[in-house]
Amino acid sequence: MFNKRVRNIKVLTSLILSGLFVMTGCGKKVEQIEDYGGQTAVESSTTGTDNTVSEEGISETDGSVTSSSIGTLSEKLGGDKVSFKDSVEVQGQFINIDINYDVPDVETIPTYKVKPITAENLKEDEIVANLFGDTAVPLDRELTKENGDNTELIDSAKTIFEVNEQAEHNTLQRCKGWIDADGFLFHTYEGKYRGIDYQLSLSYSDSLERIYILLYPKKFTDLCENPELEYCSITNIDGSLNNFYQNEMKIINIPEVMADRPNECTLSDEELSDLIRKSLSENFYLSIPEGEAGLTFHKSFFDGYFTVDESKITDDSKSELVFLAHDDVESDSLSGAIRHGYVGQLMCGLEDIAFTNKNSYFDPTDVGNVIVDNEGIISLQFAASYNFEEELSDNAELLNFNTAMQAFKKAASENLDLSQLSQSESRNLTFTEARLIYFPVSSPDNPDDTTYVPSWAVIGTNGGSSGNGHSILTIFIINALDGSFIYYGI
Repeated sequence: MFNKRVRNIKVLTSLILSGLFVMTGCGKKVEQIEDYGGQTAVESSTTGTDNTVSEEGISETDGSVTSSSIGTLSEKLGGDKVSFKDSVEVQGQFINIDINYDVPDVETIPTYKVKPITAENLKEDEIVANLFGDTAVPLDRELTKENGDNTELIDSAKTIFEVNEQAEHNTLQRCKGWIDADGFLFHTYEGKYRGIDYQLSLSYSDSLERIYILLYPKKFTDLCENPELEYCSITNIDGSLNNFYQNEMKIINIPEVMADRPNECTLSDEELSDLIRKSLSENFYLSIPEGEAGLTFHKSFFDGYFTVDESKITDDSKSELVFLAHDDVESDSLSGAIRHGYVGQLMCGLEDIAFTNKNSYFDPTDVGNVIVDNEGIISLQFAASYNFEEELSDNAELLNFNTAMQAFKKAASENLDLSQLSQSESRNLTFTEARLIYFPVSSPDNPDDTTYVPSWAVIGTNGGSSGNGHSILTIFIINALDGSFIYYGI
């Protein structure tokens, strides 16, 4: 059963929406994945015009249906825009399928060997010691702004509690710092990191199979060693600072206004990435995918909240951390401001192809944010279910879109139980969307031996596209490599 309460909730939501805050080829036969720990995720054999795929997937199709591992995603699937219209018979009822999919601009589709993160391998004591040493103090108390606790940590914690049905621990702008509940833990510590006071929260959810890490300075401006810099903010990817002051929104272009004051962080993107990945590995025992699927500085930090001026984005554009004096809040010149550090996004996937599991299909709740400077990580907001151990193939072979949807029809006809829906839901059910995602597939011999594979999530709603007043009623997950059925939920 898929978890409806998670589907539309962003786990880590302490984005600073105001922009200003006080810091507190064909003819192939694709076989199923069999060697989960090998060097490749699929095996191919030439079969002429035989387009049969895995027995667990679709058994017969027409035309050329598979695609080479060489080529972009659009070449694999059959175009920049693909569609599928048909119907499927389920328990004597015909259900319409009307799907259109805009193919993301993606050059290659890797597959990954991953290992689940569990409560047993969380390594809480080691993480705390790595960061705080003997200065660590558990915070088994209420966290509040009045106590000087970091407000971004509180906001993120409150959302984590809500997602994990622990909202009773939230009260207005405060939350509990320490929770040991059945299948859920949330532990907060305070200590010295980078020579100033920091707070760290570590959490694990059995039901969502996910670790959460929140690391913030108690007061961000302590990083500056300048008491006049009382505020800080984050720019958008186009360099704009959205300064909301006295009910008025000011948009200031930081690269122009502060052209004489470059960012104090002088490391290249590659050097910053190395710093972050090293810290994640050595301090938090976490590994993420290589490349921009795992870490990028070139996505909008405020995606969906502020308009981005595409004409001002260059290959070097990044969201920046900016510290401001009190007078800067009212001015456009920002004469006392400094630029210090950059913002990266973690586990963002390939364009719109998110890393998911059965508890979070489309909300990229594994996506995190990290702020970094020359010394390393400044702050971290991260959730993950898996450690990435190995890239098994750098560009996997996918079924073309038509064949994949034929495989979906087979999966739906054999697995969908309409009795789990109400009579009205069953009568109005229509399959209206398909999204390419990454989904974990476990070895039948060893559940911990897991491969992250490109998969199709086909969404059934009560009549139209989800998010336009239509509810998601069911989701089917099929393997995009071979068409085999993986999972479905209602």
